[in-house]
Amino acid sequence: MSEESKDTDAAEAVTEESVADEIPGDEPAAEPPPSTESKTRKSTSPVSWLALFMSFGTLAVVGYMVMEDQRTRKSQTASSETIERLSGRVDESSQSLSDLDRSLSDLASSDEDTRSRIDTLQR
Repeated sequence: MSEESKDTDAAEAVTEESVADEIPGDEPAAEPPPSTESKTRKSTSPVSWLALFMSFGTLAVVGYMVMEDQRTRKSQTASSETIERLSGRVDESSQSLSDLDRSLSDLASSDEDTRSRIDTLQR
């Protein structure tokens, strides 16, 4: 029950008690009926406006956080894909370096063989 209806019920109870206590021949003084305007009109308090604005603020913050989370996830996904590509390139480069090292070793041994043949031929 709202507070206004409680006040109305209490006023009616007081009126009924006072009518029962009066002498039967006397008429009670008529009270004006409560205004229907006060029953239907609801006032908005500053607290309700504050709660409404805080709700909108909270909603905005949550929306911002969701968008930031999506952006962060996209960034992390892109970063992990880039890291995977770079890791593949490093592996390829490492393999190429190993191949070049073997080729250099083969050339060095071939060079020594050639020098030894030249030395033999010179003698």
